[in-house]
Amino acid sequence: MDRTRARAAVLVTLLMAGVALYRIAEELHATIAGPPPPTSDAVVSEARLAVLRGDLAHRGTVGYVTDAPDFAAFIERFYLAQFALAPLIVVPAADLRWVVGDFRNGGVPDTVAGSDLQVVREYGGGVMLFKVPE
Repeated sequence: MDRTRARAAVLVTLLMAGVALYRIAEELHATIAGPPPPTSDAVVSEARLAVLRGDLAHRGTVGYVTDAPDFAAFIERFYLAQFALAPLIVVPAADLRWVVGDFRNGGVPDTVAGSDLQVVREYGGGVMLFKVPE
């Protein structure tokens, strides 16, 4: 009987050690892999528009144009741009000296293409910086 108990104790101990090693391996994998990619709209938008920071003043006002399909999408994109570019003041206008373009549907909309805006830089992913000629 003592041998059976001893064997059961060894098996339980080995099982517990196996579970502990498995959990340590999971933690190690999570640490090495890093955090999951950002998924919130604010984080994604901030990452997209962060490329503009080096070419814009630290303070001031910039215009904003987008290809949002409707008013609700426009408002969402506009507020996300304000969040990403703060402390700059972002206004929905194409007649300021500097204008940020946020195009997600491929290409520049006709309303922007037909305006006086000059492309300063294309950052990829539909993010563009324009200026209005003096």
